[in-house]
Amino acid sequence: DVLQAGISDDEVRGWFDTYLANGLSGVPERRYPEYSLTVPLGEYRLLAKFDLLALGDDKALIIDWKTSRHVPHRDRLQKRLQTIVYRYVLAKGGTALNGGQPIPPEQIEMRYWYADHDGQRVAFTYDAAQFKADADYLEGLVRPI
Repeated sequence: DVLQAGISDDEVRGWFDTYLANGLSGVPERRYPEYSLTVPLGEYRLLAKFDLLALGDDKALIIDWKTSRHVPHRDRLQKRLQTIVYRYVLAKGGTALNGGQPIPPEQIEMRYWYADHDGQRVAFTYDAAQFKADADYLEGLVRPI
């Protein structure tokens, strides 16, 4: 109520109302908002700053809140560096959040959540083969540096 009372922008109020209605449905209880993870990538470090990480017994959920006017096509989102980097970094560095145990790629899901579209979600699962492909792709990007 305090937050709602302080929102003077109608658009932001609409986003917040959408969030309150369904923003955390199906999201595990162990939550890490605005969480940063850094992992090695070749001779460099790769950083991801997540809007929200949520961990359950057998699921690691990455949520990225979006306020864009349109929802991009799924194939375009899948190819975004954000999708590639976020899932890769969590699989590689998630031990920091998981009692020293790695988070298997198969337990990772990334979910884009669109506030301007009634909380529409576009979700991407992960697996070991994609993790390997992402590692090769990202290492190929930094190699010329």
